Amino acid sequence: FLSLRPSPPLHGLNQLAQQCVISFDPFRKAATTKELERRRKANLTPAQDHLLQRWGYPYVMDEFRFHITLTGRVDDSEAEQIINALKPALDPLLSDPFIINELALAAERADGQFCILERANLLA
Repeated sequence: FLSLRPSPPLHGLNQLAQQCVISFDPFRKAATTKELERRRKANLTPAQDHLLQRWGYPYVMDEFRFHITLTGRVDDSEAEQIINALKPALDPLLSDPFIINELALAAERADGQFCILERANLLA
């Protein structure tokens, strides 16, 4: 998949993500056995498997890498086409400072889509 990632990684953003995982954990639905089995097919490291068991997702805490997902799975030729199409629009934006000014709380609907429940301004 294609994604945007800040470079270098933003330490403060990773801390915010960790606090969100910890704070919102009591509200998450426990992973099903089927979900755990599906995630384990990704050849998780022992640390990632521990995170999966504890937090319901293997890529949190020290394994977290902030990214903005742009696509689902694509092959190399599709990726090149997408990059070439997005480059003119993204290039002018990517030199600007990366600022997150809102945090959204979302829920997954029964159909698998996410909906925003609440938004919080982080700069207020």
